[in-house]
Amino acid sequence: MTELREQVVFGRSIDWEEESVGGVVRFKDLKTEDAKRLMKAGEIDPEGRQNNSPMASEFIKFMDSVDDHDIRAIGYMVAPDRSDSRITIEGLRVDESISRDLMLRFTNKFRMADEFTVEEDYLRCWYD
Repeated sequence: MTELREQVVFGRSIDWEEESVGGVVRFKDLKTEDAKRLMKAGEIDPEGRQNNSPMASEFIKFMDSVDDHDIRAIGYMVAPDRSDSRITIEGLRVDESISRDLMLRFTNKFRMADEFTVEEDYLRCWYD
């Protein structure tokens, strides 16, 4: 699954020596179905979290509950040759016109994020 996880997240294989910083590559466009697939395959730890963020399973559950917007996970992947190799979700984003319902749900769930943006056509939460 190591190369497959790169295909799922980035759509291609990663040249870890050229593209990573310290063995880490960031992503900002992980789709709901892909996040669920990676969690089911054990590539995303359901209980994994970035410091004080919600657990990965909570992010993915929220993503799965949003069927009328294109919500994406943001985070990073750690190189497969590192002992701490993993995929970590640090936040979510929606980059399109936002319904009032989604705006309220997103705000209620993620307003304590380290970075939090709510606009009529953009939502983003990120945990440091």
